[in-house]
Amino acid sequence: MVGGQETSLQKENAKIITKAKRGSSSFPEGDASVDFDSKIWEARNEVWSRELGSLSMFKLLSSSAALGSALIVSLTLFVAGQTGSSGILLPRYLQHALPSGVEGKLHVELAVKDGFKVAKRPAPKLQINPTTQFDVVVGAFNESIASKDADYFGGFKPLELRIVPAKTTPAGKYSLDAKLTYFYCSERDKYCSRSVESLAIPVEVAKK
Repeated sequence: MVGGQETSLQKENAKIITKAKRGSSSFPEGDASVDFDSKIWEARNEVWSRELGSLSMFKLLSSSAALGSALIVSLTLFVAGQTGSSGILLPRYLQHALPSGVEGKLHVELAVKDGFKVAKRPAPKLQINPTTQFDVVVGAFNESIASKDADYFGGFKPLELRIVPAKTTPAGKYSLDAKLTYFYCSERDKYCSRSVESLAIPVEVAKK
């Protein structure tokens, strides 16, 4: 009986030793392996967070750069739209001598440079600098032919200027300083802008 008990105890001890070896061959059973896995998970999360942060920062910087470029382009276009003469609307003066003290007419032919179109709104405007030698009334800008696009002129009828030379204005050749303002668009380059051009309109007063 004693021998049988010793055999049973030896078997139980062998089981205990086997369990201990199984646990020690990998990670200790229980909380230790869970803690290790948690550390791995936390480490991976830290790496992912860093990568996500770097990606977010890259996107933010890219967006900021794109926004900055857009602002620069917008400012460039805005400034370009406020610049001076473009030479898109080309005037040609049809004149004859005007008697002093009597109203006469001067016509200005307006041709549009190829590849461009002039907008109806805001309407073109011709401003004559005031002078004591002449009284000038500027007529309207009228379309000669209809355009395919109703927002632009298809062509221009001659612009009429009604001019009255003062009675005290001697016979001779003069020049009226004027400013022509209009908006235009490029059909090829697909942009629009404003032009402000200085003109010198020739006027001749006939001898009495």
